Amino acid sequence: MKLRFFLLWFLAVLTFYGCERNAILSPKVSRFIASEHILKIEEKENLARGVKEFLHEEQNLHNKEIWGQEASHSNRNPSYIPENNPKFSLPYYLIPEEDAHFFFTDSLDPRVADQLVMKISGKKHFKLFVHPESEVYYDFLKRSYNYISHEQTEFFASPTSSYRSLIVWNRNNGERKPFIAKISLDKNLVDNIDRLVSENEIERSIANQKVFDLIGDKKLNSMNLKLFPETAGLIIDKSHSGAPEKSGGQLIREIPDEVFRSEKKWFSILVLMSPHSTSAPFIMDVIKQSGLSSYDFVKTYMIDSYLDMFEEISLKNGINFEPNLQNLVFETTNDLKPTGKWILRDVGGVLPDIFNMAKKKELIDVYMEKASAVKYKLQGKRASYINSYVFFYKRQIFDMMVNELAKRDPTLTTEQVQTLKNTIDSKYTKMINTHLGLNLKSAPNLVDYKRIEEMVIAQTGLDEKISKKEIKDTDNLKTFIENKKIRNEWIELSPQKGKSEFYLTNHGLYQISNKKIVGIALFNRDEQEEYNANDKMLINFKMLTIEAPDKTSCLGMMSSFFTRMIK
Repeated sequence: MKLRFFLLWFLAVLTFYGCERNAILSPKVSRFIASEHILKIEEKENLARGVKEFLHEEQNLHNKEIWGQEASHSNRNPSYIPENNPKFSLPYYLIPEEDAHFFFTDSLDPRVADQLVMKISGKKHFKLFVHPESEVYYDFLKRSYNYISHEQTEFFASPTSSYRSLIVWNRNNGERKPFIAKISLDKNLVDNIDRLVSENEIERSIANQKVFDLIGDKKLNSMNLKLFPETAGLIIDKSHSGAPEKSGGQLIREIPDEVFRSEKKWFSILVLMSPHSTSAPFIMDVIKQSGLSSYDFVKTYMIDSYLDMFEEISLKNGINFEPNLQNLVFETTNDLKPTGKWILRDVGGVLPDIFNMAKKKELIDVYMEKASAVKYKLQGKRASYINSYVFFYKRQIFDMMVNELAKRDPTLTTEQVQTLKNTIDSKYTKMINTHLGLNLKSAPNLVDYKRIEEMVIAQTGLDEKISKKEIKDTDNLKTFIENKKIRNEWIELSPQKGKSEFYLTNHGLYQISNKKIVGIALFNRDEQEEYNANDKMLINFKMLTIEAPDKTSCLGMMSSFFTRMIK
């Protein structure tokens, strides 16, 4: 008994002083029976006002019925669903540095970072958080690592609108900044979609966050865009006996200071649509505070403000995203006046268009770290501008909200509703025609949007401003491409039509057929270093280039003509 008391006292002291202290922990653990230790979030919770307000809105104002009854069907324990306002101790494993892969960005907040690690006998360990429902799933780790149980952990947690994305805070030290941990669950969503956070998702999220960091908060703000930053991730590198086929990891999502300090309110579109079936949608309060009519509010914010942001971040910078009801967020002041800013949640959902990004070399460089088409979801994302609008924003958000407003506001007439829908379609169509080289007479819709996506991909050419060297089609080239395909680093954009030409650029190899891109492989880091060290050439291709003449001069045009004749 005395020994147990001493160990608990020792852990309490360790927690109070923080995770940067050295410690030796006992591997002895106790079973955390799911639902046995669930508490309720209280008004007096030791959380900053802004975090409590955000948590309340996430848990109580999300009308998930809007998705349909089967949309969130799962085998999860209902005691932990956000609507029940659960609070529970959050256990974790301490994974030694040599067994873990800790991903992070330079923008990771030190106030969050120092809560993710602990030293044991001078050695750094990372904390892998375990949802109470998944304790048994992770039992295989107990033979190898210290497990900080629900009785020992310094953390409380409560779910946001997402069951597995938890607001986490130090229950012993209110000065520690809360954060959001997106953790793995051995549960399935509808259609057997697992809720494990994969290595690919972690690497993709961190890479996408690095792209946003390169653009910078100041420039993003000028585009009317903000983020829930995803700045760290963790997976276990070491294999373990008895481990499931997929073990999953975790992502760390930060709570921006302006929300933490209750300077601004961030509402998902789902919150604005309101969970109260007998009262007016929450959006009606926001419209009232804006001082605008419903018609003018939709025109100002849901059309002009949103599409201006979409044009800047997506069409001009190649950062495609999927704006669903939960992950597209709208900003207001504390008295609910719109600021015109939009927020993206779930950075892992960003789908980069590397053909667009190639115009801005610093952005595409991020994806050359691994050059993986699979990890970064590079395959065919050139066309996601269409899907982002048709399937997500227009269908799930704009039409749904305007139709709901028409039910509640008698001043919003049927004619005005149709005018608004025509206006957003017209503005969007003009934008994509300009940026994607289309000539559409009307906006894509749910019937034809896939055909238009295929059209976008089929007519994508290599930007004339990009410096390039033509490479001969040789066995060396075929081997290079085959190895890229084996490593999932080759992006098949569209079917080859006719003879192909191959070009090296500062960021990769392009396959061109009939003046259109049919395939591309980004350099990985080793290839990029080799390219830069060998006079802008890969060693295998050193003697296999075709000098491209200056086609603007008379001699250049003649040379180009005779070269084609010889071919």
